[in-house]
Amino acid sequence: MESSHKNFILEILDEHYKPEVAKKIFAASFLIQYLDKKTRSVDRSSKSRASFANIYAIYVLVKDYIEVIATQKKYSGYDGMRFGEALKQVRLLPWGEKLQNHALNHRLNEEFRKFFSTKTKQVPLIRDLSTRRYWVNENLLQIKPNGDEVNLADVIIKIIDHYISLKQEGYTQFIDTCKKLQKKFDGNQVFEFLNSILSEETDARLFEMISYCILKEHYKNHGFILYRTGRTNANDGGIDFVLKPEGRFFQVTEVLDFEKYFLDIDKLIHYPITFVIRTEATPEDSLSLIRSDAKSKYNKETLNRYLACFEEIITLPVLRGYLKEVKEKKEIKELLNELALQYQIEYNIKG
Repeated sequence: MESSHKNFILEILDEHYKPEVAKKIFAASFLIQYLDKKTRSVDRSSKSRASFANIYAIYVLVKDYIEVIATQKKYSGYDGMRFGEALKQVRLLPWGEKLQNHALNHRLNEEFRKFFSTKTKQVPLIRDLSTRRYWVNENLLQIKPNGDEVNLADVIIKIIDHYISLKQEGYTQFIDTCKKLQKKFDGNQVFEFLNSILSEETDARLFEMISYCILKEHYKNHGFILYRTGRTNANDGGIDFVLKPEGRFFQVTEVLDFEKYFLDIDKLIHYPITFVIRTEATPEDSLSLIRSDAKSKYNKETLNRYLACFEEIITLPVLRGYLKEVKEKKEIKELLNELALQYQIEYNIKG
């Protein structure tokens, strides 16, 4: 996709306001700047991380705000959107079916604070825990970039709608590419396509899927069966894949943060885990970095207990080696078919 994520937002602002006003609105609105940060995946194809949960929380609350205002009620006197209805509306949106309630409960506000806490004390979502009612923060919708008050509700909905449309196009393109490669099969072309996905820039969901497909073929050739426990957003308790009959657990991750690994180990009560990491570092270097970073927090005995739970580390160079083996065994077509299937399941795309 050729368009820049910032340009698509500015283009929408330009449709609503004069160009000089549009730029001032962009500079003055923390909510639009937040959406700018969250919609950057539109110009990196389907391989880049899409972040729907927090965006959808804003979307359903702003939609609700518009409906309230349309009835000529003052929003300040509104009883608020029920939690159950807000979550229901989130899950009706594209790829929202399996989203959890975290964005509505705290993640949206936490991330917003991370970006803008030095510039504003406002947060997008207001909630009453006792009544489980939700409101969008009207202070972030109404700004005065030119002295005159501007309400951004309609333009925010248009921005998010356009982002959804662009992402749908990207996902369709990925499936179309898979189908073309399936129809006119060329092992070398398929290898290059799959190899291009093995990148540190690849979306976490797609990385989990390609990792699963490669590892499934790899272990099949050793007499084992690898199962994927659910979609990327599933509450899987820290397990992404299970290898039978060995009973090995696999966790896929994108960061070299020892606290994240140790938390996964704690979840499984120190049962050994194989970590699949989206990094160009070797398994040895990855473990060395994890050990080095954790030294300052744990004594030697505790640290060794955690590190003993690293059954294996698999990184991008290892996955590339396995992919090459699959190609040499002429099983790469099966891998492509499995990836297309997993992708359609993950994103609710009908074949």
